[in-house]
This record gives sequence, structure tokens and C-alpha cells, in this order.
Amino acid sequence: MNASLEPVGNQILQVKKVEEAMKGLFTGAKLNVDIKLRDGMNIYIDTEEKNLTEIVDSLGGTKLEKDGLLPPLMGLKRGLKTISIQIQSIGLKDALTYIDPFITISLVSQDGKSRGPRQNTKKTHQVRDRHVLFDQTVHIQTPLNNIHTGDSIFFEFKHYKPKKKYISTRCFAFMEYDEIIAAQKKKSIQLEIYKKPTNFLKKNLNLFSVKKLYLNLSVIFHKH
Repeated sequence: MNASLEPVGNQILQVKKVEEAMKGLFTGAKLNVDIKLRDGMNIYIDTEEKNLTEIVDSLGGTKLEKDGLLPPLMGLKRGLKTISIQIQSIGLKDALTYIDPFITISLVSQDGKSRGPRQNTKKTHQVRDRHVLFDQTVHIQTPLNNIHTGDSIFFEFKHYKPKKKYISTRCFAFMEYDEIIAAQKKKSIQLEIYKKPTNFLKKNLNLFSVKKLYLNLSVIFHKH
């Protein structure tokens, strides 16, 4: 049944939930609201989890955040450089507990603004020695020549919560410009992992774990 054909009483209930959600977001009050937009489409707001607008499609368990790795950049001017990042694994003490985990990758400027398309790895179900394994390659869609000091590549580790039926960001890591350049001389890189929520301004950061567990990756450089 479409939302437009649902009983008036249920539509009023959803409107009240929206009012409650807006009030909670502006006042900082504890809030846990599931708002039905239409059949199979919900907005889930949880201020304690700090997931404000996680939108999920509950039909068949399909989420809005789909696999989305883009192909390498082609047809570039001669002399330009691009980079690909091979995400090997992420170390988590509770690695076995995550459902359909994946990583969202984005290039972000110093002031927290996106500088290219966000990409999602494929979901993985491989775990070994407290590490979630990915072995997937991400092609950054901005040429290295156009990546500047202050820019960073962010990696957000996400997973599905079946009880709440939404995707949650568990932790994140980032690689700064100087680390990207230095990666030309390194076979592998270990990035520290930080507690959510993702802070694209890189302020007030808190390590996710005191254990020596990292996001493990390598950077491949291409000259066109």
C-alpha cells in the first residue's frame, strides 16, 4: 500500500514523528524515531547513536547505500597523475560481529566539503584474526595534480543493524595529503581508526581502540 493510500490516522502519526524529530535535532534531546515515508522507505533518527538521518529501503533488505566503486579515470591530459587505493583490511576487536560491512570512501577539502563522488566498497563477509578483509581497489576520481594540501581521503566503516533496520557508521579513518604523497615510497600504510561520528574537519578526534589495530591499505600511482 502506498503512503498516499494509508489511513489518515497513520499519516497524522508520521507527521507527529517528523515534528518530534525536528524538535529533538534542534534541542539536542535524546531521540529515537523511525519515520515511514512510504512503503519500504524510512528515515531513522537516533541522536544517541549520532546517526541523524539514516535512510533505508526495508523492502528485501536493500539499502540506499549500494556498492559503488567507479572505474579508473580515462582520457586525461598527458602528464596528469591519478591514484588507486587498495583497501586490504580493517582491524577491529569485535570483527566477527558486523553484518554486511563496507567502507565509504570520499575526498574531502580542509573545510569539510566533498571534492568528488563518494564510493562504497562491496560488502564483505571475510574475517581473519580480528580483521575484516576487503581486498578491493578504489579509483580516486580526482587527479592527484588537483588534490591539495589540506585535502584528505576519508574511509568510513559501516555495517547493517537488523534490529533497527538501518546502516550505521562504526568508525572512520583518513589519509592526509602529505601521507598520500609519502605513500609513493611505501608498500603499505596503516591508518589510525577514530570513534564516530565522522568529523571531516578532523577536530576533537578520539581513537577507536587502544589496541594496535588499523585500517590497512596501499596506494598505487598512475601517470597518464
